[in-house]
Amino acid sequence: AYLTHTEFRFRKSKVNADNPIRNLCASLISTMRSVDRELVIKPQGTTSEDTPDILFGSSIPIDLNDFHKYFQVSTIDRSNFIRVHCWLQTTIPILNIKSDTTVWNHLTTHDVWLDKHEIRSTNITRLGWIY
Repeated sequence: AYLTHTEFRFRKSKVNADNPIRNLCASLISTMRSVDRELVIKPQGTTSEDTPDILFGSSIPIDLNDFHKYFQVSTIDRSNFIRVHCWLQTTIPILNIKSDTTVWNHLTTHDVWLDKHEIRSTNITRLGWIY
């Protein structure tokens, strides 16, 4: 299995009341799971009974506090994108999932950027990462 710190970038213009960031993440995760049925979203930091692994895009919490236990969201000043970071456990490397036709079509259709997020060890804390 691979545990990968992953970054999604959604175009700000695509995020609105009808398409909140949670739904965009759920849609992308569901598409990624069509390629890797074992894909799991890990909570930020240590696993506890309050924050179990998420197996399906549809299981991503709607409540913002719960959502942020799994997804770190940050807007970039002077940028058209909203960055979302999460930990994904997969059986296939993330970049191979990304290059699958189904996932690639989703990314290009919805104008989403997806990549491994390289983090320096100095920025890692027990509970995830610090910007």
